[in-house]
Amino acid sequence: LSLERALAEVDIDSSDLIELKRKIIELLKKSVPLKIIENDSWNTICFIHPTKKADEMLIHFDLAGLCVSSGSACSSGSIEASQTLLDMGLGELAKNSIRISLGKRNLEQKDELLKRLSLVLQKL
Repeated sequence: LSLERALAEVDIDSSDLIELKRKIIELLKKSVPLKIIENDSWNTICFIHPTKKADEMLIHFDLAGLCVSSGSACSSGSIEASQTLLDMGLGELAKNSIRISLGKRNLEQKDELLKRLSLVLQKL
């Protein structure tokens, strides 16, 4: 599906979602040690911390009331590194990845999301 068609099917204004994703990536880039994994997805962002495991970072996100994951939905409950990230040659760093998925509800709370994300990133 094209980005526009996919967004229309879930009733999301593409420009608003793309802008939110851009703002999140800007915040992540300000957190110097983080490596952003580039992708063409309209609603997901993946990043890796060079020294912190995903489970340690997930605690900070959870305490801030932000729902993120350490892998895709199809790997839920798995403690293994993402096969995609391993195939990209990231090795052990693949265990340090966090995935942010965006949707309509994020747009409704974007200012609060950005504020909380900024606070979490300061702790990482």
